[in-house]
Amino acid sequence: MNKSKLIQLADKYAAKTASKEEIATFEKFLETLQQSNTALKVVTTPEQQEKAYQNIAAKLRLAKRPKRYITKVRTLMAVASIALLGVFIWNLWQPKNIMVVAEKGAITSVNLPDGSVITLNANSKLTYPETFKGATRKVSLEGEAFFKVHRDTLHPFIIDANGYQTKVLGTSFNINAKKSKYLKVSVNTGKVRVTPNKNAAAAVELTKNEQATFAENQLTAITHESSMDFSAWTHKVILLKETTMEDLETILEDWYNVAIIIHDDSLKKETLSGKFKDEPLENVLKSIAVIKSLTIKTNDKNEIVISRKTKQ
Repeated sequence: MNKSKLIQLADKYAAKTASKEEIATFEKFLETLQQSNTALKVVTTPEQQEKAYQNIAAKLRLAKRPKRYITKVRTLMAVASIALLGVFIWNLWQPKNIMVVAEKGAITSVNLPDGSVITLNANSKLTYPETFKGATRKVSLEGEAFFKVHRDTLHPFIIDANGYQTKVLGTSFNINAKKSKYLKVSVNTGKVRVTPNKNAAAAVELTKNEQATFAENQLTAITHESSMDFSAWTHKVILLKETTMEDLETILEDWYNVAIIIHDDSLKKETLSGKFKDEPLENVLKSIAVIKSLTIKTNDKNEIVISRKTKQ
């Protein structure tokens, strides 16, 4: 909607001569303006931002609108239209974000505009700009991914995940952020710096075959891990190393796109070790059942229920 048409519509709305369609269009505009915080940022201060919208909304929705308000309405709507035009231009300048989702049961590869290659594990999401502009190359991750970052010493590569920030120049590493407020970073090559909750004093630097685990913004462990282990999933291998049954439940749900239920809380805490390479779910479940003496059934909701075998 251009400026002149907007002001014309405002006049008709204030004079109560607008058609039903015009009323709907204008009120939709007001609703959009109210919801668009970025639009109101064109006004210089928070007080002015609030006043600008309140004046527009309040004065245009009075049951009786004396003529002295018409000029004010026109002025306010002109300001609003200019504000929205500014936001439109600003949005055009900003690089568009691209979101890639790896659905349950699928692994997805992503080629970034800087030449970096990211492999997304099942049930994970990566968001990145269409083009990298500015001093850094920033992306965000939900879930798990293996990164092969193109080296650029002038533009650090930064990953935001679960409130943690991982910064590199050019390296390969794995990030697991599948659980809330949790992060596990495993380095294959190069050096990685992990900062929890923007707390620079708590930052940790990792090098080849080092793995750091964080929970609740606190470092809980640094261990040495083979890259063949933490990147096993990229080769369609499920690698379990003292993995809890609760974590295994999530792994299998993501890997095979199924629903798994374990009602027994004590069973959820038990651990399991093993390795399954590109195995069908049926084979994996049978192996787990034998190792842990479990009963595995499918209920009427097509959910896989895992429980202990009842004693005879």
